[in-house]
Amino acid sequence: MNDRWDPVQYNRFAAEREQPFWDLAALVEPVERPVVVDLGCGDGRLTAGLHEMLGARHTLGIDSSAAMIAAAPAQPAEGLEFALGDLAAWEEPASVDVAFANASLQWVPDHRAVLARWSESLRPGGQLAVQVPANADHPAHTVAAELAAELLAEPPQTRWPRTCSRLRTTRSCSTSSGSATSTSGSRSTSTTSARHERWSSG
Repeated sequence: MNDRWDPVQYNRFAAEREQPFWDLAALVEPVERPVVVDLGCGDGRLTAGLHEMLGARHTLGIDSSAAMIAAAPAQPAEGLEFALGDLAAWEEPASVDVAFANASLQWVPDHRAVLARWSESLRPGGQLAVQVPANADHPAHTVAAELAAELLAEPPQTRWPRTCSRLRTTRSCSTSSGSATSTSGSRSTSTTSARHERWSSG
């Protein structure tokens, strides 16, 4: 599998990325020394903070990126470990008190089946905390949609001057080369608009 994640680029947006993580963590109800899994742990930096915050007995961070796992703490805290794995396929029936997934579920298909597997991995009374970005109205999406609409509606040689004029204040446009560019290295495209949901296993 081609590993597209770059830990250095990923952490260029660390401050923006962290707030939704901690907002989600704040929704987890206190459990005495829980067993935790962080599904889509990235480079493990926030997982280590979650492990400490929850007072976990054991926390497993799982990510599908070998580069991210390689960047995880070389000497993690006691009870904290990291593993390369497919979060979509992960399943350990009745094994954890908290299954935590911050801005990772959107990267995998078949959410219904994935959530069912995660839920079945909870111990009685366990918690499934999931955050998925909800940012369809973010400029990165609306601008892309507008450009796609113009691309389909007009020949390339006629659309760029007007498009670049409209976007000049927020995007870098080049009419000479016929291109409009917008750069973002953020893995999570939403920092303020997100849905937070929690399920509890009976």
